[in-house]
Amino acid sequence: MNQSQQPMSKDVEARDFVEFYRFWAWEYTKRNPEFRKMIAIIKGAESYFKGLGLSGFTMDAHVLTDTDAIQVFRSRVGRDFTESERELFKEAFLERKKARYKFGFDRKGPLPHTNYLSEQVLELLQNGDKLIRPTQARERSEGSRLVQQREIQHGFKVLYDRGFPVFGYDVLVAIDFDRPIEEIKFQMENIKEEFELYRKIENAEKDIQLNIKTEEIEKIGIQKNPNIKFNTGTDNSRAIGIWLCDYIQNADNPKKRGIISEAIRALRERFDLGSLGYGESESRVFRNIHAKTQRCIDAAEVLSLN
Repeated sequence: MNQSQQPMSKDVEARDFVEFYRFWAWEYTKRNPEFRKMIAIIKGAESYFKGLGLSGFTMDAHVLTDTDAIQVFRSRVGRDFTESERELFKEAFLERKKARYKFGFDRKGPLPHTNYLSEQVLELLQNGDKLIRPTQARERSEGSRLVQQREIQHGFKVLYDRGFPVFGYDVLVAIDFDRPIEEIKFQMENIKEEFELYRKIENAEKDIQLNIKTEEIEKIGIQKNPNIKFNTGTDNSRAIGIWLCDYIQNADNPKKRGIISEAIRALRERFDLGSLGYGESESRVFRNIHAKTQRCIDAAEVLSLN
């Protein structure tokens, strides 16, 4: 019998709920075209700097500003940035910030860094083995951002007076105009969201003081998002979906006529679909799963497969 897609059950344990979400949020995000472009830029820069003995330079926890980058580069390489190296670093650094801000992940994804292939996920599930679920929250999810209380990107703070209604507050923003215009533009475009985050952090701190578990807060944050709808019993259908999407994406001509039918045939030949609850399913079932999975990938979010 196919896995049914039911509304989220309130009796699902918070840990199971958030670990399911983290896992599939990462599987969809790492296939998102915009995210993949960001990661390609970051990896290209990392490869270059690794050749200079600066492994992980664009992700260095000590490199928080342009000045930090110049100092670290000089101390480790023994010379100053060239102009092209400086621009390469700044582009990769900004893309990493954007990736974490918009998608909640950087190139490594959530811990543990399993990075399963879609084929591995299906093999584990058809054999009855457990998937290793991430223990690190998605930073974009409301709950995790509140609990972790991450510093605001690009070093600006929002101050507000509590006496005004929602977004009727006075907002004071510190902007460093010596930074590249792209960074300043990115900051300005996201002021409102960061402002709302500051307000929510204060509420979350009260919940933490009441000894509410981290997973419970994260679950509440996920459930508050009206776009996120899932049942934690849909591993099999989601695994089938990402395998179909990967098969098509990796084909010589992903847009050729009949590619979905070809992918479904390959799926039937490669896996024991009966053990996954899809042994007797018609092709239209798999077409629907593929279409809904593509929606999840485009949104980089765990959406309903109904």
